[in-house]
Amino acid sequence: MKEILSIIKKDFPDKAINILEGLQLLREIINETMEDINKKMGAAFNNRDFDTVAKYTELSKEIHNYENKLDEIIDWLDIDYNTDNLDGPNSDIKSESRSNINYEDYRVDNNVEHTLYEDFTHIRPFGFKFLTEEVIQVKTWQEMLIKTAEILMDINEENF
Repeated sequence: MKEILSIIKKDFPDKAINILEGLQLLREIINETMEDINKKMGAAFNNRDFDTVAKYTELSKEIHNYENKLDEIIDWLDIDYNTDNLDGPNSDIKSESRSNINYEDYRVDNNVEHTLYEDFTHIRPFGFKFLTEEVIQVKTWQEMLIKTAEILMDINEENF
């Protein structure tokens, strides 16, 4: 598996990024599923339905095994984009001016919700959610910072 992922990272870095993002999203969904199982298991325990508790315990153990395997793959695929150790699609950035980067190549899919656990180096934002389900659309990181500051100031100007 490591060898396959190494080849994908080296020869198809854009696909490696897509695979990594997909796996990270899967990991988040699995975490949410485990939380839901925990809630149902708690309700079953409160109802003294120990057969259901046992069923969910076994299910949780199996899912946990898959979580560990998934974490391994994510670790193998994780691509470091800092300028000292570039091995991804940006390996020629050291010699290139950052202003020559084609951000379209790194645009985030705005149909998929992303998290702060992802690497957004050389990626332009589309929008963000903060305290509500409403997407606040932005085009630059600077605009995101300003809008976040405005929201925080509206919440409590004195503390901000």
